[in-house]
Amino acid sequence: MEALTAPSLLLTPEEVEQVTGRKSKRHQVEWLSAKRWQFEVNARGVPIIARSYAESRLCGVSTAPQTVRPRRPNFEALPAA
Repeated sequence: MEALTAPSLLLTPEEVEQVTGRKSKRHQVEWLSAKRWQFEVNARGVPIIARSYAESRLCGVSTAPQTVRPRRPNFEALPAA
C-alpha cells in the first residue's frame, strides 16, 4: 500500500511551465508579470508561486486582499452610571 503525500505548498517547475505555457524562466516571469500574478523569483531566477494562490487564480476566486473594518465598542450597551 502506497503512502499518500500532501502536495507541496509551491507549484513545481513543471506546473509553472504548464500554467504559463513557457519553458524559459525569463519568459515565465514575463508571462506572470503581464497577467499580474503574485510570485517571487528565487536566487536561481525561478518563479515561485504558492499553490493556494494558483488554485484561487485558476478557479476564478478573488485574490485581492480583504479590507477589514475596525470594530468599535458599543458603549451605549453599558448600563448608565
